[in-house]
Amino acid sequence: MSLLALALCLQQATLHADPAQAQVGQPVTWTLVVDHDVDESVELESLAGLADDSWVLLSGPDVARTRDGERASTRIQWSYFSLEAGDRSLPSVEVSLTSGLSVEALAGHLEVIGDLGPDEDAPRPVGGPLVPPEGSEVSGPSAWYLLPIPLILFFVLLRRMGRKGVPVPVLLPPVDLVELLATDPAHGDFAAALSLRIREAFDAEQGAARAALLDSDWIQDVRARGGIESALTEEAEQLLAWADTVEFGRAQPSKFALTDALTRTQAILAGSQEEGAKA
Repeated sequence: MSLLALALCLQQATLHADPAQAQVGQPVTWTLVVDHDVDESVELESLAGLADDSWVLLSGPDVARTRDGERASTRIQWSYFSLEAGDRSLPSVEVSLTSGLSVEALAGHLEVIGDLGPDEDAPRPVGGPLVPPEGSEVSGPSAWYLLPIPLILFFVLLRRMGRKGVPVPVLLPPVDLVELLATDPAHGDFAAALSLRIREAFDAEQGAARAALLDSDWIQDVRARGGIESALTEEAEQLLAWADTVEFGRAQPSKFALTDALTRTQAILAGSQEEGAKA
């Protein structure tokens, strides 16, 4: 076997959706896992425009990398919701690595349920919870993810306008962390929202688009641009590291720890606003 063929065998990628069944308008987490040599990195630019206009991007990409000896794994997540119902296959993805190698990801699929279920005779609210059969348990996304009908219809309109060649940006309001924590969300959901809120605030303050950057690269760029007090940046770096450990399951914080993280984040957001007022 040639060295190139051997290298390709050692690089593997999969893309799957969670949950495997969702309703139109309900968020679905896409997770791309790329196993590769420790000296390799995933070129995030190769993943731009991953989904077509039948999907609406809510957040991401969120990137985490782990190492095991000479092997490494990069995990990238996005949150989408579907505008179409049916048995939906995830898009085929060709992942580019820094060495120049490309890996085609094995893509999964999911079932997206429309306005009517098999035993229903009246439409459900778009984005509403799926009703489990009696005696069963179904876990779903936190309440803050569920979107009202007018917003879903707004995205449908955006999609149609986009097909006519009219470029329309998709903007979502910032997540209210206080309201989110009050819903007793999954720890990973809260950590992801907290991380996103901090980054959005700093990006808005500095007028920078850095959604695709890793947290380490993002912090470095924040410092390079300046204009934000170093104490705020250091506090943000610590909170982003904490959120990463929670989001990817390496920590199980107490209620007190979650409240403390919220308080510290609120102080960062207030401080960044004060910095902007001085500028």
